[in-house]
Amino acid sequence: MEGFFYLPEQVAALQWLQSSFLANLHFFWFFLRHFDTTPGYLVVIGIAVGLLDRKTVIPYLYGLCFAVLYTNGLKYLFLMPRPAAFDPALDLLDLGANRGFPSGAAISSLIIGSVISRHISGTKGVLLGVSYMLLVSFSRLYLGVHFFTDILGGWFFGLIAWRFFLWLTPRLALWRQRMPFRIFIEILLLGLFWVCDQLPTKYAIVPALILGIGIGHDIPLAPIPPLTKRYRVPLAIAGTLLLLLISKFYFTEWMFGLIGFWLTCGIHLFPLARLKEQIAWLKQMRYPQQRSKDIESLRT
Repeated sequence: MEGFFYLPEQVAALQWLQSSFLANLHFFWFFLRHFDTTPGYLVVIGIAVGLLDRKTVIPYLYGLCFAVLYTNGLKYLFLMPRPAAFDPALDLLDLGANRGFPSGAAISSLIIGSVISRHISGTKGVLLGVSYMLLVSFSRLYLGVHFFTDILGGWFFGLIAWRFFLWLTPRLALWRQRMPFRIFIEILLLGLFWVCDQLPTKYAIVPALILGIGIGHDIPLAPIPPLTKRYRVPLAIAGTLLLLLISKFYFTEWMFGLIGFWLTCGIHLFPLARLKEQIAWLKQMRYPQQRSKDIESLRT
């Protein structure tokens, strides 16, 4: 296959990028690499949790977790090389030469950019969303970890994932209200406990995060006025980064489960006075029928 989509031709284009005037922004492109790391994603999620209400943000948390699994599955399916397979000097992040297509950063940046455009109205939202997607994606080219085709493929598969998410989310919201589906969810969460315990830490992180989100989602919250955005955003980020730091030393996969729980439920029970109100409210729900109705109304 000849032309631009021929990988050696793209290697020459990447070599030109790294030697062009764009090298003057070297530290900027290096900074953008953080948006395709675990801490970077968790900070973005923390900001979303702080700015959006619980009902709105939880589907996005599930969606981003499954996007990680989706991306890794595609990479193992295609097994395409990275630029380092042709010129090791191009790889400024030492990511190696394997599993480059599609770009995970391109997939996630399209999804996150779409979320930004969806919740910030008007031209401003579109510009912010598109700018986020283009800058993060382009940084992967300059850093020599992806070909142009990896980025285009990432946008393509990211768009498919985003459209599927928009189609599936309202249907899951309806199915969740039905008891058979609820039982399925509880069984799935129990299954994730087993998976997290069996898998190596590297592969157990995402299932543990989904598990924590699921448990937090399953707990109804008392009708307490939520914390203001002014407090929720720094609180969500600080709590997430603290748990991430602890995960470097202790119980790595289970710390990610706690991060999921913190983002979906824990932040809403902080400080201690709110937790006491939550416990008191649950104790007052004495009658099974009334409790079931209250929980159902809060979950939807």
